[in-house]
Amino acid sequence: NEETALVVPPKDPASMASAMSRLMMDPELRERLGQNGRQQARTEYADEQVASLLDLQLRALVKKFSADESPR
Repeated sequence: NEETALVVPPKDPASMASAMSRLMMDPELRERLGQNGRQQARTEYADEQVASLLDLQLRALVKKFSADESPR
């Protein structure tokens, strides 16, 4: 919260409106959150990272379903 986004409680329209007002009225906050969010996306969600995580998940699924289909 306040590093890459403004976090508000779920189903709380007043908090969401307040956060949106802050963003509209504070260009420095918008800039900082945007820069931090872009940096986080580059490091944590780069194509190589996403591909690696996807590969791990697919391998785990193949292993699981291969084990489930083995002769009993």
